[in-house]
Amino acid sequence: MQKFISVHETSLQEGLNHIRQWLGVDISDALYNINNGKGSRFGSLAALSRNAACRALLAFYADQDIANFKNWAFVAASIDKITISEQLIGDYLIGDLCWAVLSDCEHLIEWYGSSADWFASARMKNQLHNPKSWAFYRYQAYLALRGDLDQLASRAKDFLSMATQRTPSRWITCEYEFHVALGEGNLQAMEQALQDMVSPARRAKVYKNQNGLTCNLMEAYATLYAKIAWRHGYAIDIGSPWIPQLLMPVDQSVQYTDPWKIF
Repeated sequence: MQKFISVHETSLQEGLNHIRQWLGVDISDALYNINNGKGSRFGSLAALSRNAACRALLAFYADQDIANFKNWAFVAASIDKITISEQLIGDYLIGDLCWAVLSDCEHLIEWYGSSADWFASARMKNQLHNPKSWAFYRYQAYLALRGDLDQLASRAKDFLSMATQRTPSRWITCEYEFHVALGEGNLQAMEQALQDMVSPARRAKVYKNQNGLTCNLMEAYATLYAKIAWRHGYAIDIGSPWIPQLLMPVDQSVQYTDPWKIF
């Protein structure tokens, strides 16, 4: 089991060792199942998505190969798109949007932005405008991704106004403060919110809830929001290794390939 390590250089080695262990898992059965309609479709797709994500992270953090990272991120996001489209999963975490957004593949990013129709269910609709709900929190990422910045900021202010009445944990308010700053185009406030998100205390608090592949390499939520800011024209750089700065510039010249011929 991985453990929280506050120093990035040490944490990075822990994370890379974890990724290499996952890459040692044979995926031939998963590929066979997908190509031949055998076994668990969801299980096979999940195994391939995880493998692609591991390859992406290794390409960047071990080989400094940004183009290869973006292609494997594209593969992971494309496979996850299948599981979502076929309703093989019931939920999707904000941090998991990283693969599509960091890939810079526009049609994938647009698809994920429009996938907010998940929130059309009766259960979600009942919670969507309740600042205390998980649905409200999740919906913020999709508003940011789609560029609905006025609504993003307005909802974040609703949360923060309510939050002052109950002394909330800092781990959540800093995200909403970023939403307000992005909506208002306040670069300094965006950078401060991201600094708060990658602080050792906040990372320790949310560590067990982060993606197991990225938690020792990057702060996935802060990275996602920083990249979204770049997509809106804000060249954020807080000088933190927990937000991989080399992945921030948007590059639409990447040539994407499907090495497994499954989508």
